[in-house]
Amino acid sequence: LEYIIPVATAVEFSHLVRDTCHRDIKPANILVKLPDPNLRGSQMKIKLADFNVGKVADPDLDVSMTRFQAVPGTLYFQSPEQETNTFELLVNVTQGSPEVEFFEDFYIDIYENDTFSLFNRNELYSIAAADRARKKILLNRPFAEPSEINVRGRVVKSVGRPADIYSLGAVFYYLISGAYANPKNLFDAFRKFVEYERRDENNSIAAYIEHEYRTIQNLRAPKPEGGGAPELAPEDRFFSYKHYLDGNGELIDPAIMMIIAKAMIRNKPDSYCLSYDLRTTGISAMVHDLLSLYIAFGIDPSARIAYSNEGYSAPKKSGAMRRAFDKLFKK
Repeated sequence: LEYIIPVATAVEFSHLVRDTCHRDIKPANILVKLPDPNLRGSQMKIKLADFNVGKVADPDLDVSMTRFQAVPGTLYFQSPEQETNTFELLVNVTQGSPEVEFFEDFYIDIYENDTFSLFNRNELYSIAAADRARKKILLNRPFAEPSEINVRGRVVKSVGRPADIYSLGAVFYYLISGAYANPKNLFDAFRKFVEYERRDENNSIAAYIEHEYRTIQNLRAPKPEGGGAPELAPEDRFFSYKHYLDGNGELIDPAIMMIIAKAMIRNKPDSYCLSYDLRTTGISAMVHDLLSLYIAFGIDPSARIAYSNEGYSAPKKSGAMRRAFDKLFKK
């Protein structure tokens, strides 16, 4: 917590005060200055660096204009919209119509604030929505160029505050695992739930994490003598929980995994943000939950400085020979 909370508060300040997205949060961009073991009041200092690939919001600039170039990021910690930022589709476009018809199936979600353009054309159109069933993309304004059939279109994913929240969850998971686990493996494990779209009581992160840990407890429970493997639901027969373990093989606390999941899984009722909400303030909810972990583990957040320099050792009193030597040379 002493590592991730200063980073999360820095991102909160960046989002809500400076209106800036970092877009490349990773351990290599977190600077740590350890406390001086000779000073009891010395504290560890954490800083988030490398904002040179960040994006500043400009109210006078169309948001789509800053997203056409390649998006920075680091593979293990970048969000899905950074990992696959641009893809192409075969489309029909009609001049004067805001609807774009496409013919190919794709696994990447299209949301508002993404942009559409024809291949090798400079005109950009902000996307309002996408209808997979009708295979239509709805633009924010009518298509202004001449109509074309069977032409290549390009969709560019928007990258903003949700990408930072995802990366924070990925970094937190990496730290909790003891720099052992790969956050992308965890997201791959989440993917089946991410794609679950039915509106019911099970479509929440809290219900999902509770189910996962209940299944883990069933697998880890002592087996009765002479009994076989515990009974599992058919969908859980090939269940693996290695991504819920830290570097020592211990199960990560469910409260911690809940925060990680709410950051990395978007578009659910209890997620910190929607993947397409570029103005989200979900980082504040994440900071609140991180600070709440102190209380959950029995530490008063206001008194955590008392635990911050455990390497301190009181200076030893000098001996008689040392005092005589210092007096002789008037130190």
